[in-house]
Amino acid sequence: MAYERYEPATAPGPGWRERMGQYWKLVRGDRPIGVLLLLWPT
Repeated sequence: MAYERYEPATAPGPGWRERMGQYWKLVRGDRPIGVLLLLWPT
C-alpha cells in the first residue's frame, strides 16, 4: 500500500491585511449602512 505525500501549494494566498480589507468590504464597513447593520441588534 503506497502513501502519497501531501504537498501544499507553493504560492501563498493573500496576506492577512488584504483579507481583512476584503472582509471589511464584505460587511460593508466602508459605508454608513455597514455600521447601522452592525448596531441594529443592540
